[in-house]
Amino acid sequence: LNQVQTGRDLTGGARLIGTQKLPTGTLTLSLNGLTSQHKKSTKATDSVTVFQQHLFSAGLEYETQMHPRVDLSAGVNLDGADYPQTGPFPERDPFYAWGVTSGLRVNVTDGWAVRAAGGRKSRFPTMRELFGAAIGKFIPNPNLKPVTAWIGEAGVQRRWSSVVVDATAFLNRVYDTIDKRSFTQEIIDDENLPSSYLGKEQRINLEGARVYGFETSVRWTPTEAFEVDGNVTWSRPRGFTEDGDVQRLDEKPAWLGTGSATYDLSFGLSLTGQARYVG
Repeated sequence: LNQVQTGRDLTGGARLIGTQKLPTGTLTLSLNGLTSQHKKSTKATDSVTVFQQHLFSAGLEYETQMHPRVDLSAGVNLDGADYPQTGPFPERDPFYAWGVTSGLRVNVTDGWAVRAAGGRKSRFPTMRELFGAAIGKFIPNPNLKPVTAWIGEAGVQRRWSSVVVDATAFLNRVYDTIDKRSFTQEIIDDENLPSSYLGKEQRINLEGARVYGFETSVRWTPTEAFEVDGNVTWSRPRGFTEDGDVQRLDEKPAWLGTGSATYDLSFGLSLTGQARYVG
């Protein structure tokens, strides 16, 4: 042990949501702001490093019932991220991104409903992704770009007195996906990098990614006190490299399933069991 590093994180935010009833529907305005500061100090060198991030989002959404059996929603948003303090790294310009959402639900009969949704959304790199070294495991990459995703899905729902079954197919097309690479000797030689990079990792932007799959869920409530809930998702996540090759994405499982059972006892205590599968 030759160094001691201490850290302090301060985070604060606010959210304001306003809703206006209109003759034809409901209009909702949402304003969000969040600021985070990470300060770390090393006692061996008496050095103090400060990182700070400001996030904001403004969105407007309209919901209407076009027909007693048809519900429609549409929205737009503007997001931003600024990094006024970047520690030892150069200052960088703020990020800005726009997004849209849309959704349609049709109650075909008393027990059947179909729905569809689509939209565009962005995610900004976090301070950890931009500047974090993870005690020497990562080589920081302060030049990461935001991730942008176009998302679409279509589903069907069937309801009985005590059972609800949902099935949804989805497709996501992502641009500038954030993934990571490991520095091998071949990469170090090709890019003329320091030998100290060997065995370390770095977060990078891929050309993009495509994820499609299918999700189904079931909820069964045979009595008011007992409920069983479960879902299973299959997906095929693949990323595109600069060379046009396709590769698997880290920490993106092909199969994901959860199941839970809850029983409410008469004297106010609930018992819950849960199982989860990742493959």
